[in-house]
Amino acid sequence: MKSIEKQIKILKAIAHPVRMQILRILQDGALCAGKTNDILSISQPNFSQHLKVLREAGIIERVCKGTRHCYYLAMPELVDTVLKVVEQPQSISRTPDDVFEEVAKRCMRKI
Repeated sequence: MKSIEKQIKILKAIAHPVRMQILRILQDGALCAGKTNDILSISQPNFSQHLKVLREAGIIERVCKGTRHCYYLAMPELVDTVLKVVEQPQSISRTPDDVFEEVAKRCMRKI
């Protein structure tokens, strides 16, 4: 996969409210799939689909032991950077394009 295609896949994977919430949780450490109902108010199949998108983009990894599936950040620095950028208070002069450009520049340095 070309570099720009990979970057777009990563940004698209992150650009969903539930997946951003999952990434914030994973910033604190690994998460086992069975614990999701306690943390997120979504169904297990829905949660699994979001994890699949993040895994396919290479943002998270999975470790399986028996029937337990635990997930962790494969790109913690990238996730930290992206979440910091999108969570910054927005000034009036800052447009969504400005935010996207800033994230893309930071991502290109990390990949």
